[in-house]
Amino acid sequence: MLIKRHVVSLTLIILGSSILVSCQWSNETSLPNTSSDIVNADEYFQYYDPEGTTDEEEREDRYDLGDTLVPQGTRYLPSANGLVWDINNVPGHVIDGGEGAFGNFGNLLMRVKDGGGTTVAGKTFLSGFDLEPQGEYLLAPGDNYAVAPVGDIAVTREIYAAPGTNYLRFFDCFTNTAGTLRQVESGWGGDVKSRAATTISRTSSGDLTVDANDTYWVSIESRSITSPHDPIFDPDGYATDPPIGYAFRAFDDTSFVRIGQRDTPFTNPWPGNGDDDFRHAYAFPVSPGETACLAYFLDREREEAVTPGTPPDNINFPRGSEIAKAEATVEHLAEEPNFSGIPLGTCIVNWPRSCDGIDIKPGSYKNPLNLTSDGVIPVAVPSTDEFDASTLDLTTVRLGTTPIATKRNGKLHANLEDLDGDGDLDLIAHFETQALVAAGDLTETTTELTLSGDYNGSVFEETTPVTIVPDVL
Repeated sequence: MLIKRHVVSLTLIILGSSILVSCQWSNETSLPNTSSDIVNADEYFQYYDPEGTTDEEEREDRYDLGDTLVPQGTRYLPSANGLVWDINNVPGHVIDGGEGAFGNFGNLLMRVKDGGGTTVAGKTFLSGFDLEPQGEYLLAPGDNYAVAPVGDIAVTREIYAAPGTNYLRFFDCFTNTAGTLRQVESGWGGDVKSRAATTISRTSSGDLTVDANDTYWVSIESRSITSPHDPIFDPDGYATDPPIGYAFRAFDDTSFVRIGQRDTPFTNPWPGNGDDDFRHAYAFPVSPGETACLAYFLDREREEAVTPGTPPDNINFPRGSEIAKAEATVEHLAEEPNFSGIPLGTCIVNWPRSCDGIDIKPGSYKNPLNLTSDGVIPVAVPSTDEFDASTLDLTTVRLGTTPIATKRNGKLHANLEDLDGDGDLDLIAHFETQALVAAGDLTETTTELTLSGDYNGSVFEETTPVTIVPDVL
């Protein structure tokens, strides 16, 4: 649950490229919600894809839009394997992704209820993001952003291609503009274009079913490499379309509901193999005036074999080799998500430790600690609109009962710097691992730690889970 805190929020810091993320919204113009003549994603998005009609008047007349359509087109983000990410900037989805990986994937479907469970806004396909380049690796809403709030929930989207990788990070934020609680149901997905040969290749739980036990999975197109009409559903390949990996939640997430059918994800589960249309469905509350976000990662490797053809002429890569790359990537992202550039204090509900406030060992989602380490444990304390980190009384700050470490010169091992590039000074405080062990704050059974301290006569404290690991990381 997203809760407005009245204490200092200590959050994940990942030092890397500086990317500004905005969750602003606008009421200036709006695109249509679902109506009786907009039944499914195919019908809706064809009016916003480059392959669809280019007659703006026809589109506006059909959906009674007036003069509200934003300029649309394809925006591009790089990928290390040579395939380019082609993004339709209006619905904000991948069009093809190279080698026929997708048939429009990554768009959003929403439904909103009030605190009592009554539907406020029915099934709505989102469009109008107007994603524009913010440097080489990021797409963010441009001046013509025109997504109408859905059931008083304003939505923004950003898409980030991490340099030197083959994955995208979709980052969607949902702001409650109403005066009462809203229950948001959001579905992320679309068409992966593997058609009747869609095959679940890997899952985090090791089986071939995607369910609430999983944090990542990989899908492939599995056909005979000599007869393209014959799906063989072999999870080990050859992958006759690029293998696609999805890191869609953390191990401790509770917002994920199911993999659902593309147009009815909130009510109907995805049947699995043989169906290339699906959405990852989430449900979560958003309090009045609050913003909650979802993040998900989409990896796309290279196709291993071309159909039809005669082996070995149609074999591009060894059987299963590109599948293994996709699995390794999303497995890592599920364990250690790349949140580089996301503002401090952002609550990403499907990665719930980002909402806890305090973060042990910035840059690591599970907060891994080793009892035999002779080093120090860093904790980042960002300044916010409600809190100035420079006002902390460092002599009172404790991790458990352990004070901040002391340097050889006798000064406390802490310093102020602008960690997130927002112009405010943030605090990094360090604590000796063996001091925590000696004080009994860190043991083999420790599952959480609390940071506390005083500032301007007030007291703050935050608790976060930690993971005891056998080896020094």
